[in-house]
Amino acid sequence: MNVQRLMALLAIALLGATPGCKKKDNGKEAPKVTEPTAPTPAPEKPKPLEGEALAARYQQCWDDWNQRKWDDFGNCYAEDAVSEYPGSPMPKAQGRDAVIARNKGYAKAMPDAKGGPQLTLVDGRTVAAITMVQGTQTAPLEGPMGKIPATGKKIGMLSAHVVEFNDQNQVAKEWWYQDTTTMVGQLGLVKQPVRPAMEKGWDQTVTLVSKGDDAEKANIDLFNQTTDAYNKQDAKAMDALMADDLVWSEAAGPKDVNKTEAMTGTKQMWKAFPDSKITIDQTHAAGDYVVATGTLTGTNKGDMPSMKLKKTGKSVTLPFMQVSQFKDGKVTHDWLFYDGAGMAQQLGLMPPPGDDKGAAPKK
Repeated sequence: MNVQRLMALLAIALLGATPGCKKKDNGKEAPKVTEPTAPTPAPEKPKPLEGEALAARYQQCWDDWNQRKWDDFGNCYAEDAVSEYPGSPMPKAQGRDAVIARNKGYAKAMPDAKGGPQLTLVDGRTVAAITMVQGTQTAPLEGPMGKIPATGKKIGMLSAHVVEFNDQNQVAKEWWYQDTTTMVGQLGLVKQPVRPAMEKGWDQTVTLVSKGDDAEKANIDLFNQTTDAYNKQDAKAMDALMADDLVWSEAAGPKDVNKTEAMTGTKQMWKAFPDSKITIDQTHAAGDYVVATGTLTGTNKGDMPSMKLKKTGKSVTLPFMQVSQFKDGKVTHDWLFYDGAGMAQQLGLMPPPGDDKGAAPKK
């Protein structure tokens, strides 16, 4: 090989185009060559859960609350979530941060508080549940009527909960139906009889998913018949729709009652509120159960001995949630949830929220 050929090959090697090398073009530096990068894939959106999977999501949110996993619990709620207490002096919480702050305050007042669903019914994107919460109040608790000092007493009570999930499986809106008087009564702050604190939940929790079949539709029809009978003040029709061994569980009442006692209370209600009327907003059926939310309205024009109520002449609008269990075409168990404190305020028996007279007494 001659010298000229060797020099030519060396020049070609030095000027060869390899990744990251620079070469001159008429004395100018050539631009750097970069390999194209693949675009970052968009995060996959969660699929809307259904049926049992949505019930499991609901249970997981309770587990996160019980374990104080606030980040995970916060993810259970949409950023613009709304939490309401229909008919209660408790104001609504708007937005995820407000919901979490309220739950943290509750957990701070009752560090040992635990809860969960006893009955869970799933219908589409809606979960309706009967829940139980237990705990010991060892620190001040912010209530609708003022700050409740630490009492050292235990609570254990059932409430009703309705949740609407969005397509990201987060709570878009929730409604709590619970009796404030029962809670403060268990804390020893009112003298009237209330249900004692529950020491344990149901022997067996129940989870059901709506099938939308003929049996569930028939139960909704039976439920509507009981509402019509109430509005018509037809005691005979109501009696025929109730099983002889009916159990009536009214959360604001001091104990469960039987069919005879339930009908006696209904007749007293008709006398005390002769224009009382039930309006149903929505119903959901799953298995043997029907869940309904609605409103009772009426004007107090007479006494009601079972409530130790003297005629006030005032009107009430009482939101409620009702769960009815059916067997052989009759109601066998009925759970009714509303806030008796809200009703008492409307009747003028309690001061409204913000009134100094309504603050919990100091011990």
